[in-house]
Amino acid sequence: MKRILSVLLALVIFMSLAVPAFADGFESTNRSDLEINAIKPGDHTRAEETCWCYRVHNGMLQTRLWSITYGKWLTDWIDVGPYIGG
Repeated sequence: MKRILSVLLALVIFMSLAVPAFADGFESTNRSDLEINAIKPGDHTRAEETCWCYRVHNGMLQTRLWSITYGKWLTDWIDVGPYIGG
């Protein structure tokens, strides 16, 4: 009996999360307002790749964000906390 109730409860929760989404209607009478973006074959858009770099400076562990894509620092050095290590 408990198993049936737990399965029914799980189904009710699952169904309550499945809410349909509808797109807003596009109403434009002026054709000059339209903007068309097309990607040619071979063109790809990619997300920027980043990585966190760490160092120990004056006994403090610090981190800084590096952009792999653009080859530049995105943040200043941020203190994480005292370095406890070898």
